[in-house]
Amino acid sequence: MGGKHNYFGVSTLLWVFVLAVGGTSGAEPPHDSTRAELQTGTIEGVVIYESDRLRPWRYRRNYVRSRTQGELAEAVVSLIRGDQSLPRSEAANKKAVVDQKDYNFTPETQAVYVGTEVTFTNSDPFLHDVTAKCSSQQFSIGLRQFDKATRVLNEAGGLDDPLTLTCAFHSAMRGWIFIFDHTCFAVTDESGKFRLSNVPVGKQTVVVVHPAGQLRLEREVEIKPNEITRVEMRLSPDHLTAERDQ
Repeated sequence: MGGKHNYFGVSTLLWVFVLAVGGTSGAEPPHDSTRAELQTGTIEGVVIYESDRLRPWRYRRNYVRSRTQGELAEAVVSLIRGDQSLPRSEAANKKAVVDQKDYNFTPETQAVYVGTEVTFTNSDPFLHDVTAKCSSQQFSIGLRQFDKATRVLNEAGGLDDPLTLTCAFHSAMRGWIFIFDHTCFAVTDESGKFRLSNVPVGKQTVVVVHPAGQLRLEREVEIKPNEITRVEMRLSPDHLTAERDQ
């Protein structure tokens, strides 16, 4: 009888050992799947405006640095749908400044992460106003020279619903603040260049809009892990959109 008990005990231990080893070898480590989900790449590109003499774009002289090259400044570039699981620390809790100088909002176009604290200032020697409006929020601030006022932008409108800026005293002044709930966005510099970091791998749709000129273009790109994908976004009068309601 004792032999049977010993045999039963040894076989049980062996069976437990086999299950343990098999379970360990067959299961994927949790950190591997997490790492796969976080695989990202980078997009580097340039936005070009192609002129058409038969359809002149009146804003070309303000935003296109070179007639021959067509580099387009102050265009906003973003993914249609960013990966909100990316680290918030890269864009959250940022601060931005919009100055009023020489009858202009400076910078005229900004892109910020939701929750950004924006300080509005006035460098001109006369009274200005900041009237800010989008579908989810609006406010108005009167500013004398050297005055400052701060607002936290807690509602994200993405590419389709930027916070528009005007001045009640000077109707020609205008500006835009695009508010995003993801980190994959940028504003082109004077040479039309932009860079999007931490872009999720796979197929992504890149969108460029130019709020002053009412231009919009979409393009699908393939993002590979730890690689730079270079794109050229070419806009023309074919990409003009209907004027926004202000």
